[in-house]
Amino acid sequence: MSNASTITTTPAGRRGTGGRDGRWNKKLPTVNPSRRLPVVTGKDLNGKAWQAPADFPAGRTLVILGYEEEQQKEIDTWTAGLGLTRRENTLPWVEMPVIDEPGVIMRWIIDTGMQRGIPDKEVRSHVWTVYTNRREFLKACGIESMNAIHVLVVTREGDVLAMESGGYTEEAGNRILAAVDLEKEPPRNTGP
Repeated sequence: MSNASTITTTPAGRRGTGGRDGRWNKKLPTVNPSRRLPVVTGKDLNGKAWQAPADFPAGRTLVILGYEEEQQKEIDTWTAGLGLTRRENTLPWVEMPVIDEPGVIMRWIIDTGMQRGIPDKEVRSHVWTVYTNRREFLKACGIESMNAIHVLVVTREGDVLAMESGGYTEEAGNRILAAVDLEKEPPRNTGP
């Protein structure tokens, strides 16, 4: 079965809603209709098929987008800074390496290399590699550059509620956490 991703855009124009508790007590930003995560399909590093954004683990999911292997260190600042790979983590998240479609053989080589680099099966379930036309994917998200990683909060409808770029900082992490609004909905299990 192919691990290729497909892109489909959906209509925009939805608005974000405010938080409903005192924990974050912040109103979510208005959804920018020019920032939408397109519909893509693929498999996680354990081989489980997914369709994003519909299969995201929660109504609001933290999505880390990376574009080059060298950016893994920047991605790791977010996973460490927010404690995403800790067993007790409840924050819904997905890491999405976005790669231009390389063909079946190269997809296998890339996936196998990433699987070997991540021994923890639970962590591998959070890595959803997107093989697609990167320029079209990024344009749909409203991203203009691949020079740094991007961290988004995305709904299952594809609305991008928040976006940060570059490595983790406490301030950027707090903005992302406020947009996720954990009290809104419990995460869905994405494990094997």
